[in-house]
Amino acid sequence: MASINWPATLPDAPILSGYSEKDQDQQLRTAMDIGPPKVRRRFTAYTTECTINLKLTTALKDTLMNFYNVTTQAGSLPFNWDYFGSSDLRIKGTISRTPITPESWMCSFIIEKLP
Repeated sequence: MASINWPATLPDAPILSGYSEKDQDQQLRTAMDIGPPKVRRRFTAYTTECTINLKLTTALKDTLMNFYNVTTQAGSLPFNWDYFGSSDLRIKGTISRTPITPESWMCSFIIEKLP
């Protein structure tokens, strides 16, 4: 269980519009000289990627970026977010920030649910 928690000042849940989940591909395919490829399971512990969108004020965007850059060390450290239950999470890649108005931002990123 991760010792870092999602900041209480940030939203408790992502915006449902644009939210999606995708499991990591667990198949290993091997091409054969003749016939269909052989398929086997690659592993039993896999990650699930979740696309997250948050509409934030400028101050909350800064809180999110501090959480990402400093607290999770650019997404390398796992954290807990009550919305996702007891899963350890990690931010994959970077956080995209798009201004909506001078004081509001749409922040988008991908979270990995770790096994």
